[in-house]
Amino acid sequence: MVLCAGSAATQGLPDRFPLTFEANGGAFAPAVRFVARSPSYQLFLTESGTSLALRTAGGFTAAVALSFVDAAGVARSAELVGEQPLPTRVNYLRGSSPAGWHTGAPVYGRVRALDVWPGIDVVWYERDGELEYDFVVGAGADPAAIRLRFDGAEAPELLANGALALRTGAGVVRQDAPLLWQQVGGERREVAGGYRLNEDGTVGFAIAGDYDLGAPLVIDPVLVFAGYLGGSGFDVLTDVATDDQFVYVCGYTDSTDLPGTVGTFQPAKAPGYRDALVAKLTADGSQLLWCTYLGGNAAPAPQSVWDDDRAYAIDVDGNGVVCVAGSSGCSDFPITAGAFDPVTNSRDGFVAKLSADGATLLASTFLGGNGSDRVHALDLDATGAVYVTGEAGGGFPLLNPIQSSSVGLATVFVTKLTPALDALVYSTYLRGSQGTYHQGTDIDVDSTGRAYVAGTTTGPGFPTQNAFQPAFGGVADSFLVRLDPTGSMLEYGTYLGGSNVEARQGPCCGVAADDNGRAWVVSTTNSPDYPVSANAYQPALAAGPHTENLAITCLDTNAAGAASLLWSTYFGGPGDSQGLDVAVDSAGNAHVLGSSNSGSFPLVDPWRTSPGHLDLTLSIFDPNGTPRFSTYLGGDAVAPYGSDHRAGLALDSAGNTYLAASIAAGAFATPGAVGQGSAPVGSTGLLAKFTSLGSVAAGAVRTPCTGIAPPRSLIAVTGPVLGGTTSVAIGDPTNGLFLPPTLTCWFLGLGPAPGYPCGVPMPGWGIGNNSGEVLVDLGQQLAVLTGRIAFGPQAPAVYSLTLPNQAGLVGLTLFTQGALFGGTGTPIILTDALDLTFGR
Repeated sequence: MVLCAGSAATQGLPDRFPLTFEANGGAFAPAVRFVARSPSYQLFLTESGTSLALRTAGGFTAAVALSFVDAAGVARSAELVGEQPLPTRVNYLRGSSPAGWHTGAPVYGRVRALDVWPGIDVVWYERDGELEYDFVVGAGADPAAIRLRFDGAEAPELLANGALALRTGAGVVRQDAPLLWQQVGGERREVAGGYRLNEDGTVGFAIAGDYDLGAPLVIDPVLVFAGYLGGSGFDVLTDVATDDQFVYVCGYTDSTDLPGTVGTFQPAKAPGYRDALVAKLTADGSQLLWCTYLGGNAAPAPQSVWDDDRAYAIDVDGNGVVCVAGSSGCSDFPITAGAFDPVTNSRDGFVAKLSADGATLLASTFLGGNGSDRVHALDLDATGAVYVTGEAGGGFPLLNPIQSSSVGLATVFVTKLTPALDALVYSTYLRGSQGTYHQGTDIDVDSTGRAYVAGTTTGPGFPTQNAFQPAFGGVADSFLVRLDPTGSMLEYGTYLGGSNVEARQGPCCGVAADDNGRAWVVSTTNSPDYPVSANAYQPALAAGPHTENLAITCLDTNAAGAASLLWSTYFGGPGDSQGLDVAVDSAGNAHVLGSSNSGSFPLVDPWRTSPGHLDLTLSIFDPNGTPRFSTYLGGDAVAPYGSDHRAGLALDSAGNTYLAASIAAGAFATPGAVGQGSAPVGSTGLLAKFTSLGSVAAGAVRTPCTGIAPPRSLIAVTGPVLGGTTSVAIGDPTNGLFLPPTLTCWFLGLGPAPGYPCGVPMPGWGIGNNSGEVLVDLGQQLAVLTGRIAFGPQAPAVYSLTLPNQAGLVGLTLFTQGALFGGTGTPIILTDALDLTFGR
């Protein structure tokens, strides 16, 4: 459940509250951790609350301080963590002595206070121009524990509309009525409740309705920015990538006035029909750092689409080197010395690398044979090697191929190039029977170098291995294959399709994979018999006979046959809905980008509920295939535009979602973003960023247990996430008297359910030198949770658990029944219990 405490607004002081929180680098009092400022106020965040100063005629005046307290009125203290890091840095050069200077203070988009009350976090952020803070209440945690004390104001006043008024000497601070809700069964449910004025003068929350104590949580999505990138002509963005610090996009254009091109490798458009474009922006979307054309001169008039250059895919390595790929019809497309293929045959694919500042073409090569060839997708590995897929005609360059002949029309190719783009590592065709058409539309490479490729095929005979669906379904199917790291062996291959058409328009079949062999494929289908799982969220095609639905399928490529299908579902309404791209976060949630003209596309806690004529859609499916978030994006005709029907999706390590597409009409941009004042003309590139999408892991809750020794504190700092890391702080309330500093050995006994007898050792021991492991017996499988722990007097020890990606852990709750600490003396047993809820 999320309790939104509303906005902090002042009467008579209209102002847009800031988007950023500055970490205290020494310029403020030590107790201050973060500062947020605007012309009309200053907000200081400490580990025990906040202090707000408002601007008056005499300058800034302290107005009110908010403290987090317990039922006894004692202040609660919490660790503050900055989230959504921004590229901005703040410097203070005060006085003549450098000793008093403070430089390089980082800035964040939001701040989270961890475990202010057991299982409850507080998050500060900006939304719609106002400062807000949410209380994120973990499953099983008690919202009645929340108590707020306001100092510097008269007694809080509860207004008739449910808002809270705080009258201070500097003005009135108003907090809107809170919104209480939770996510249950894929639906957002409002929970009745509001502020509660306590007898001791503190403020809490009263829950008037029933709610699910064990439900996972969802935080409202926040649109961080949306902006336009383009000139006065026709501009299309096709793909996006991020390295957490910056965001990169590619596409193609016929505009001669793209912004940000000064000083780049190719600042002016070539005379041809259209050029590829590549751009780099700050992660907050506020600055276009550079934008370059990439293309050659067209053949003599008349110009045609065969003479243009288009970038379809983009990625970035750890050094900021940008790699793009696409197709070119120009013989003088910029190619570097030593390139693997310096000469075009007709229309070839290309792969190119640009320096981090966009000023230098580091490497560039054609890639093609004697037919028409296109690179549709690429991925980089840790060494900078480039993996590409697409469609090829005859004579395509091969090395140690799985299949060595084409079908004469279009054939899938999968190729790995050296980091310098000067040689092949491997290259192969993948095709079915003669006379059929095939294209590889997306590729994802895991950390071991296994390449997962998705695409479409129009006939039988496509190579399969351990297939979930070994036979062609009919008309046109999607496919998924996995190649071993050498590229010489097909480890997995399957059709995905029914009796009708999959992926009808353009290369809009996407794939994402993890290191455990799981692969997610998003496509488009109008087959009534597309393979869906028994527990599918939407088991039947909702589209009519000539329309289509998005389809999303999750496969375990380490398994074979029917066992390899983890889940699969239709997703759409009675109109057209298409799948465009997919990315998967560290917790196994699949983020799916699509488009729809259906007025009844499935929505879950949507950011926008009303579609335009044709909208982009963004949906998030949890590891079990249940949608946790789904929304329309944009206004009228905000959708993939242009003949390629492409759009791209990328995630950063913090879970922020970036998308690149093109917009034919409508207003979607946000203040402060690049190009927010641009009016779409024909087609304009659209770049957007969302944050806080999807579910929040359930927090851990302390459950007292009596038995062998007096209870001591075992407190979970954060709730664990499947595939992620959690920290558990084990406190010592005796300040070192009860837990001596010589402790070196430990174990946690885990019970499978509430009420398990205290003091009974569970399977698993971890002993030795400040490190160890906990073994959790789950019946048919064994989960190994490893971590390190260090002890010291008067300080909690922190034990980090790294959770394996095992489906059996999802939703499982285990309960510690005690912790045994050994050292030079007699072992000590603590008997508090601690709930750990795994997964989402």
